[in-house]
Amino acid sequence: MTRLTGMAGCLLLLTLLIWPPYVQAHNDRTAEDKVIHAVRAQDGISIDARLDDAAWAYASPIRDFTQREPIQDAPPTETTEIRIAYDDEAVYFGIMMYDSEPDKIVKRLARRDRPWDADYISISIDPYHDHRTGFYFTVSASGIEGDGLMYNDTRRDSDWDGVWDSSVRITEEGWVAEVKIPYHTIRFIRQEIYTWGVNFQRSIFRKNERDYWMMIRRGENGWVSRFGHIEGIENISPPMRLQAIPYLLSSGQIAPVSPRTPEGNAVHQRLGGNL
Repeated sequence: MTRLTGMAGCLLLLTLLIWPPYVQAHNDRTAEDKVIHAVRAQDGISIDARLDDAAWAYASPIRDFTQREPIQDAPPTETTEIRIAYDDEAVYFGIMMYDSEPDKIVKRLARRDRPWDADYISISIDPYHDHRTGFYFTVSASGIEGDGLMYNDTRRDSDWDGVWDSSVRITEEGWVAEVKIPYHTIRFIRQEIYTWGVNFQRSIFRKNERDYWMMIRRGENGWVSRFGHIEGIENISPPMRLQAIPYLLSSGQIAPVSPRTPEGNAVHQRLGGNL
């Protein structure tokens, strides 16, 4: 009996030594999670960078960004507001990027999916909510789009091109972006109520500034696994993800009539399609 009691005491002591740090780490991670709530757009949303649709008036914005560059953990020098809405077709992002010197917003033209020397906003979504995979959508102040896949938490593939829509506009207060991402562009498991991972990054090029919603500090590991959450999307009826592409192929043959080419000159056509 004494021996069992001694063993139990050792196990209890070991548990007490190990348990508090685990609880603290778990609670710290939970406390860092952020949530943005989406609202249903009853009357639709026009992608015109004006944020005057009825849904935006009901959507609560997030503003709690943190500077990563050049001064890590400092407040951003400019305010960013993001709202999310949805309907049965797509999820929408209404973004107001305030700027105290709007005439200095950098809006150079560039190729799609290439690094930009310009101001931009980037939206990263984990619709499977598996903390490892997702999609990112970026639009610059000049309206150039970029997108790609995310996998293995930190890896990216910019060769993927999705079908989505965006609009930007420079104002006296900064610049505005509206983004529409149709459900057929992304992949997720059908449910009644959805929770997706999400993060946002804003670039203010002239200040070499990068602001993050979910802060991932220099030297820390992870990307998708560190996202905050979109909540509020529910009872949607996304369209079937099928695409039919018909094709017509023509070919010509120029050759003298011979035993090997009995038809001589000929035109061949083939009709088909991909589903």
